[in-house]
Amino acid sequence: WETAYTDLATAYADAGAYRGQVWMKGGFYPVPQDIQVLSNVEVIGGFAGDETEASAADPVAHPVTLYGDNGRNDYWKPDGAEPSVKEGVYLGSTFNDAPYRTVTKFLGTGGYAEDTLYCFKDVDVGATNAVFRGLTFACFRNCAFYVNCPNSVNRTKMVGCRFLACNTQMLGECAAVRFVDAAVEMDGCTFDLNSHAAYLGTAEPSPHGVLTNVVRNCTFRRNHTIGGNAAGLHTIAYAGVMIENCVFEDNYSQTGILSPALRCTSSYANVP
Repeated sequence: WETAYTDLATAYADAGAYRGQVWMKGGFYPVPQDIQVLSNVEVIGGFAGDETEASAADPVAHPVTLYGDNGRNDYWKPDGAEPSVKEGVYLGSTFNDAPYRTVTKFLGTGGYAEDTLYCFKDVDVGATNAVFRGLTFACFRNCAFYVNCPNSVNRTKMVGCRFLACNTQMLGECAAVRFVDAAVEMDGCTFDLNSHAAYLGTAEPSPHGVLTNVVRNCTFRRNHTIGGNAAGLHTIAYAGVMIENCVFEDNYSQTGILSPALRCTSSYANVP
């Protein structure tokens, strides 16, 4: 810990050379540019800075937040109305989400143009066995994760992660987590106050068979949609999905689509 990296991208790249892990000490970390997803690397949040075992991580006691609000000037726009007093999403060392139990829309005015587009990204590389545990992703302009890898066997796993106020530009084709022609497994993740939470799908059948996404023990709360995609979880086309023990609460559609929380148009959907 005495010689720990001070830059996530560098630490992640070095871990990629050895199929290693990145341990992150509790704190707020700006991500000024997107990071390429790497195969066989695990990023774990929740350390105090003196641990010697990965199992000692405690994301509740030592939360790690990766954020894209470079200007720290994104602000909430409750219920689609311009507020007389602009309350920032980011306040000092905390994120200000508690007052807005029924927020339906937010806007990073004068700020979203400065927000980092993506946190982690994989386009046509096809990384596999990438794992992320106990991390919060906040205020990325388009997506916290954007993966688009046709004809690959991409597989990413997220455990105990939180996604807060992502897609600050509120683009209909973006989401906090967007996987196209790739598969993801999400377990115990929370999606809160995003403009579209998760979009999982494939444009055409994969040569490797049906890609099955797994969404287990996740919570989708207070997300909103401005287009035809679901505010919470949207799966589409040739991707399969297994949804288990998930909670959908207070998700909202501004366009009146029939299923603002969950919309499955996959070739295979299993919802126990």
